[in-house]
Parts: sequence; C-alpha cells; structure tokens
Amino acid sequence: MEKKEGGRRGSSVFIQIVFIALVFFLILTASQLLLLRKYYAVEVYGTSMEGTVQSGDIVYAEREFTLKRGEIVIVDVSQNPTFSSGGEHFIIKRLIAVAGDRVKCENGTVYLAAAGGEYEPLNEPYISGTNEISFEYTLAEGEVFVMGDNRTVSLDSRIVGPLSESDVIGVVPEWSVELRHFIAGWENIRYYLTGWMQK
Repeated sequence: MEKKEGGRRGSSVFIQIVFIALVFFLILTASQLLLLRKYYAVEVYGTSMEGTVQSGDIVYAEREFTLKRGEIVIVDVSQNPTFSSGGEHFIIKRLIAVAGDRVKCENGTVYLAAAGGEYEPLNEPYISGTNEISFEYTLAEGEVFVMGDNRTVSLDSRIVGPLSESDVIGVVPEWSVELRHFIAGWENIRYYLTGWMQK
C-alpha cells in the first residue's frame, strides 16, 4: 500500500513539474512573439559606443519610431562606401541633430542650434573619450547627424558628414540599454530553444 502511494505521489509531482515547465515555455514564447512584433535584437560590435554599450552587448531596437535628438539609433550604412569598405553594414550611434539643425564642435565641446535657434553647448553625460575633431554642419531636409559616445574612436558624421534619415532603421530605447545584460541572457536561451525545436 505504501509503495503505491509513493508511486502516485512521484508521478503526480512529475506531472506538475512538466505542466509548470510547459506553461513557463508557452508564456516565454508568447511574450517573445509579441516583443518581436515591435522590436528586434541587435548585437553590438566595436567600441564606438563604449561607456553606454559594450561590444558583445545585445539590445532591442524599435521597428517603428519618431526620431528625437539624443536617442541611440541603428543606421544601415551598407550603401555608404566609407563604412561598407570596412565591412560595416549597420552602425549604432547617438542621434545629435536632425533636418534644419546646425551642429558644430569647438575645443572639444559640441554645440547644437536646433532648427532656427541659437547655438548652445550640448549636455552629454554619456560620452567617453575626447572629441578632437572640429566641424560645422547645417543639416538639409532628410539628413541626420550621428556620433558615437566614445568620441576617441568613433567613425561617424564628424568625419563622413550627415547621413540619410531614411537609413535609420531602429531606435534603441533607454530601458533596453539598462536591461542589455538580461536581454543577452534571454536571447541566448531563445537561440538554443529555437535551435532545439528546429532539429
């Protein structure tokens, strides 16, 4: 009699574990499907945004967005010979200025004159490295000006000039940067689960 009860108890616990695992898997799958309708994962390569994100970090970028100065953006540079000659297809940078703005750098400080306004120094607590490149640009319709947070090493609009707004393919929300280590873990789990299910 005791053996039968033990066997029933054991199988009952096993069924509960399987049920909990199945529910957990379904919740993860559903949440991931909902997430991927609005966002896509981006793995960071290089050091141009160091101090904010590191090479190897994974962040989410919004598929639909309205561009705002100061946001982190993903830009398709596959048609830009300066970037594509080095094998770059996509870059992650900080959006500094948009169409109609004027932007310049003097003595390492970046100044922005928002469309029709006067120059004011940018408050950039996110930067690392020093900016030793002097420049001044007025952005035409459909242009954006981007810079890496690691100003010492970043190849960006300071050197290549403004880029096309239409080449911006995503905006990285602040919460995604804050949760980048969690996102990396989850994306690794999702990769292995997806690979396992496709075998």
